[in-house]
Amino acid sequence: MRILACSTLALLFLIVSVLHADAEPVDPAGFVTVLVSDLVATGASTDEVSPSTEALLATEALLAAALDVERISAGVLGRYRSTLGVEEITRFQAALQRSFAGLIVQALAAFDDYELAIVSVREVKGRAQVTALMAPDSGGRYEAVFALAEDGDSWAAQNLTLNGVNLGLTYRNQFAALMQENGEDFDATLAAWQRELKTVVAASGG
Repeated sequence: MRILACSTLALLFLIVSVLHADAEPVDPAGFVTVLVSDLVATGASTDEVSPSTEALLATEALLAAALDVERISAGVLGRYRSTLGVEEITRFQAALQRSFAGLIVQALAAFDDYELAIVSVREVKGRAQVTALMAPDSGGRYEAVFALAEDGDSWAAQNLTLNGVNLGLTYRNQFAALMQENGEDFDATLAAWQRELKTVVAASGG
């Protein structure tokens, strides 16, 4: 089983959106515009072929301070979360965080100039849905639908659908399938999960 290729870009969108919790108050469309701009700008200084250990560690440290790994991991684990102990959940969260850092460092390096258009914004009682179209100069076109929630004076992404693929649901289904394949043995499933994520990191580096 191979994690969907578009999930790499989707993860990047989702992760970077959480990194703006301390930003000045902005509307949902402005929030999305800024996070995409920061995403591309960060990638401009990254070595695509051989990302440094320093870059990986710095990215992981940033995620540790800003990313809600607990919420993301709870969504991915689904019903299996209640069957796991604290130590197992902690290991799963650490694996996700390390893989996210690798995805960011690798995939951002390959990203270049782009055009971004906000197609629609729906905002109701502290929640918003922003649909954006992104067209990198390197080719391709991505429709990203951001599910946002107010987070103090800013916003935080709770989910993302990229080109019709729901990121949260996709990863949840993939983890559940791996649990079934491995007889609901968490350690075996975590090892398989890490191999899948490493495959995506390698693929995102070109």
